[in-house]
Amino acid sequence: MPGALELLPNRQYQDNDNNEQWLSIIEKGKRLIPLPKSDPYKEIYRVKATGKEIKEQADRKVWGLIDPDLLDPSFTPSTSTTENLSDGDTEDGDNQNQPWDHYLNELAKAEAFHQQLGLKYHSNTFAFHGFGHDSADKIEMQVESVWLEKNPYPKRGFRGRYLNDKGEKRRAILQQPAGRGDGTVPSSSGAALDESINQKPTPLTVKTKHESAYNNKTTRRFVIQSVLTICQQRYHDKRIKSGEGEHFADDKFNSTSY
Repeated sequence: MPGALELLPNRQYQDNDNNEQWLSIIEKGKRLIPLPKSDPYKEIYRVKATGKEIKEQADRKVWGLIDPDLLDPSFTPSTSTTENLSDGDTEDGDNQNQPWDHYLNELAKAEAFHQQLGLKYHSNTFAFHGFGHDSADKIEMQVESVWLEKNPYPKRGFRGRYLNDKGEKRRAILQQPAGRGDGTVPSSSGAALDESINQKPTPLTVKTKHESAYNNKTTRRFVIQSVLTICQQRYHDKRIKSGEGEHFADDKFNSTSY
């Protein structure tokens, strides 16, 4: 299953400043290589990342999503099992013996899911989102010279090594989240459907963290209101279908009575 890959920014994603290019390499205050140009799957997610060693291969980029060496550290290609296979084929048919190929297969499932979903939503959609906590609405990597060796995978963050156009060793340090949001979901994603939802209760913005949203009284009240509205609409539809009329003089689902 593609799992967390389905949570990656898709082609519709914009950061909190409405920029479609949400990944940047920054050196001496200059924004280099803003990505994606048009396709995050091709330009970022399918690009192999640099790892613990500086890779000179053309297919390794510091902004790549996955370091293939970390997909399965115990994996060792076996010439005895792969020498008779055509390009793209694997011994067991599902790419289990090729971690990178398996990853690409799962990514393709996530991309197909994103394309099918787009910005569609159910007619009975009620949305709330949090704010007040630093969130990763964009990815920025700050470039520095490699004077001292540092662990590329600290407890939090990432330091990617690479060679610049002049062949000089550089290190790009992943910057900490600093955008608006609930600590997990940036505001641009949380509010993505707000203008499309035109029923009450209208979309809610509340100061809360993502994981503790339902500890907030305002959030709980909004959810109860939303559920009651759905029940009320269902009750209304059943009455119309049965010919009882459209009036709600004796409506048991008064959404203001909870």
